[in-house]
Amino acid sequence: MPSNADLQFSFQEKVEPVYREFMRLLLASPNPNLKRVIQINERLQIAQLENFLQCGKLDIIPLNEVKNLPSPPTVVHIIDLENSVEVIVQSPDGSFHHHSVDSKLVKASVDNLL
Repeated sequence: MPSNADLQFSFQEKVEPVYREFMRLLLASPNPNLKRVIQINERLQIAQLENFLQCGKLDIIPLNEVKNLPSPPTVVHIIDLENSVEVIVQSPDGSFHHHSVDSKLVKASVDNLL
């Protein structure tokens, strides 16, 4: 019977790269569908959590579906795609803004901070 660590390693080696490559392909198009990239990243994060907890499907509500908020939130999505870090901002008006940063720049700063 495989251990929890074996299952997590298998997820990181086999499942996670598929999600990340799909997001890379979506972002490589001339006019990327940023909403779709966010959805794929959210699914990856949920799958990671479900894998870590070794549980079934989690019932998670997206932030933009939370009721009774005084105003829609600005949501910043930071997606690590190994060679780049993608920053997608979803404004309260529903518009999306995308910026890509070379991961070497980000990782060097994080390493210095740590």
